[in-house]
Amino acid sequence: METGTCSGCTETRLRLSPDMLAQIPAGSMPITLGSGTYRPSLTAFNMGKYQITQDQYFEIMGNNPSAFTTDADGGEVQGKRPVEVVTWYAAILFCNRLSIAEGLTPAYSVKIGGVEVDWDTVSAPTAPNTDWDAAVIVPGSDGYRLPTDAQWEYACRAGSIGEYSIGAGGTVVTDLNLGDYAWYEPNGNDKTHEVGKKTANAFGLYDMHGNVWEWCWDWYDDYPPSGTPTDTTGPDSGSYRVVRGGNSNAPAAYISSSFLYHCPPDANNITLGFRVARP
Repeated sequence: METGTCSGCTETRLRLSPDMLAQIPAGSMPITLGSGTYRPSLTAFNMGKYQITQDQYFEIMGNNPSAFTTDADGGEVQGKRPVEVVTWYAAILFCNRLSIAEGLTPAYSVKIGGVEVDWDTVSAPTAPNTDWDAAVIVPGSDGYRLPTDAQWEYACRAGSIGEYSIGAGGTVVTDLNLGDYAWYEPNGNDKTHEVGKKTANAFGLYDMHGNVWEWCWDWYDDYPPSGTPTDTTGPDSGSYRVVRGGNSNAPAAYISSSFLYHCPPDANNITLGFRVARP
């Protein structure tokens, strides 16, 4: 579904300026990982306040794979709707290209035949690919990356212990007022919506519940029973990658802070988008 133009996109430079990143403090709390509950420790990191938009994706990648390119709700900007129909492979390619564009060290390494791919020209696989599945995080890199599963849930909760983490000071949100904070089954109207239109959580992050599912770095699998290390990046292998947060057609239970889902890394449907993080 690649296109050469972005319907409704602006020509404004749209890279991630510092005010589009939220500083997430170091901490530890019980979170759901794989099939169990763990208490990993996380060092401070930065998280995109918003899901990556169609405008941002088009600027970096030169195409807009999204299905929702028309029929934005009144008052919403088309190009500020989240990009979707994005594979995990395409998401990590976006991260590295964005890092290169901003003069940062790319976070990911992918080698084919022992040779690093050319991130400026390579295309993301459209089918399962063992070389891309073997991608690794470059030690010491300062570039953009997908949040780990642990980072995502910790950032989503923002200090809350309830199922929904949005509201000043980590206020617990019930299904009675969840629509003030999330696009999901009752109000999503089976389509995406401009990012940042709902209330942010206590860490200043928008749309952590609903709108589009968000890819995480981790493989989906059980974590080792011996414990979870600081800044865990998850299991070493698997068949699926973790996705989090639900989408605009998901019921309330699917958009909770703890709900864990998974997709093969080549999955590309109208519910799959992402946001980025940085050390």
